[in-house]
This record gives sequence, C-alpha cells and structure tokens, in this order.
Amino acid sequence: MKKVVITVISVLVLLFIVFLFGGIYLTHKLISDKTGILITAAENETPQKFNYSEIDTLPPVLQKYFRFALEDGITKPRFLRLKQKGEFKTSISADFRDIEAQQYFLTSKPGFLWHGKIYLTSFLWLDGIDTYFNGDGALLIKFLSGISMTRETGDEIKQAQIVRWLLEAAWFPAALLPNENLKWIKYDSTSATLLFNEKDIEIKARFFFNGNGS
Repeated sequence: MKKVVITVISVLVLLFIVFLFGGIYLTHKLISDKTGILITAAENETPQKFNYSEIDTLPPVLQKYFRFALEDGITKPRFLRLKQKGEFKTSISADFRDIEAQQYFLTSKPGFLWHGKIYLTSFLWLDGIDTYFNGDGALLIKFLSGISMTRETGDEIKQAQIVRWLLEAAWFPAALLPNENLKWIKYDSTSATLLFNEKDIEIKARFFFNGNGS
C-alpha cells in the first residue's frame, strides 16, 4: 500500500511539473510572438522626421509642450523598450512586493506588451502580461509563469489599454502629435483636450501642463 501511495504521489508531482513547464513554455512563446508582431509593425513603418511646422496650428500650451519635449528635425521613434524595477501593490490593502518588468511599445499607434514579475517571496511570483495591438487587448495573470489564474478581454480592457498607451506616450511624445486618429482641442492656458479613436473605441481626456511646458 505504501508503494502505491508513493507511486501515485510521484506521478502527480511529475504531471504537475510537466503542466507547469508546459505553461512556462507557452508564456514565453506568447511574449515572443506578441513582441515580434510589434517589431514587425514598427519595421514596416517608414521613418519620419519631426518638424516644428507640424505644431503651428495647435493651441499655445501644446506648442510649448512639444517644443520642450522634441527637437526640430529628429527622427520619430518607431519602437521602444522600457525596463522597470521597483515595488508594486496588487491591491490598496496589500503589502508592497518587489517587481521587475519590461515593456515594448509601438510608437506610431497604440501597441504594447508589458511583462512584469511580482515576487510574493524569493521563490514565488506572479506574472502579469498586458497586451494591446490593432484592436486586440488582454490582461493575463499567471502563477510561477506557468499556471493561468485570470485572463481578461473585451471592450473595457481594450479601452483601458489604449488609455494606458496614451498616458505612457509621455515617454515617446512624438506619438501624441496630431494624426488621423488623434486630435487636440484647446481647453485653457494650462490644459488641452485629447480626442482619440481606434476600432470604434473613443477616448476623451484632459491633459494638464506646468509652466515650463512639461
């Protein structure tokens, strides 16, 4: 009987290990595939130069911002990789946890992949994978990189992903220049209203600027 119990436990442990490592493989493949899509989209974009003439018709507060953030004649970035390290809360009442993350941005239009590891202990962690591109957005949470805990999709997630990209575009401000999907409207001397639409999702947000244009 003891041998049977040991055999059953061994088989279950082996199956768990196989399941876990299978999930880890799929996680890495997902990240690789999504990143590859973003890189390919960026490579297919024609490099463009920025000129101050592009902002001549914008409200003064925006002209000041873009003159502060961008140099005349620079080549607009098409792709950006960002590394993050710090502390993170999974909820307001939770303790801070160490986090390491990388994020890949398409800068010509909304598109990104964020992959973060939130360490519960030295040997236990959660993976957060946040993605958006071309109307397809999802938020995936995995335990130990291999066991799926939650996966959220739908219009609300897509809208949240676009809002996130727009707010984080301050890291690559050329993305906030007017285009067929993005418009600016004057609000007052220190703020402006951004109007954005993509794939039937419309975003309206008010941006505030300080005295030096940032």
